[in-house]
Amino acid sequence: MPTSRCRAGAGRRSGFADLEEKRDEFGNRIVLRFDETAASALQGYRKQVATAEAEASGLYLSWLGKLPGIAVRLATIFEHLYWCGDNEHEPLPTLSLRGRR
Repeated sequence: MPTSRCRAGAGRRSGFADLEEKRDEFGNRIVLRFDETAASALQGYRKQVATAEAEASGLYLSWLGKLPGIAVRLATIFEHLYWCGDNEHEPLPTLSLRGRR
């Protein structure tokens, strides 16, 4: 049975502590950018959330403000899951809408 790179270390709780943060040659964190289509979709979603925020207050307003960040985190997860399922050896340098299927 072939091993999947997504299953490597599955079940080990300490696996995340062993991950090394990648940095460029200047010591800066590596940025994972959105491609044009994904960036446009995210900006459209941010505008929808901003419209909803105009009528919100209190905890609901606070929760709405977190939604764009949650969307980015989910996009990153879906992109990595998509990459795990294909036959590519290296992840692509940008986030896209491929993982939304």
